[in-house]
Amino acid sequence: MPERTIPGRTSTCTRCGSTMVWARTVATESGRGGKSMPLDPVENPAGNVAARVLPSSRQLVARVLCKDETHDRTTEFRAMPHAATCTPPPPGPDAPGVIDLDAARRRRKTTTR
Repeated sequence: MPERTIPGRTSTCTRCGSTMVWARTVATESGRGGKSMPLDPVENPAGNVAARVLPSSRQLVARVLCKDETHDRTTEFRAMPHAATCTPPPPGPDAPGVIDLDAARRRRKTTTR
């Protein structure tokens, strides 16, 4: 089955640098909804979100699927929330002139006794 790209407004994650597509959550029985949700931009069969484009506004809307719930493949994309796959890069070396305060405190405690 070929991967489908999820259409919508995209941006770049500031933590990991990956591309994300933004969807608006739909209201549930509790009345909650209308929040922005970042999704991975390629359909993922392991995802727990069903996303679709509204024909009237061309806006991408999403709903969280229950454990055994299926989605309509003809109108919806199965997506993974970006928070589930975001992996920030490891911290790099400190810039020149940056002092490690924890190391400085440890040195000070051992030399003043």
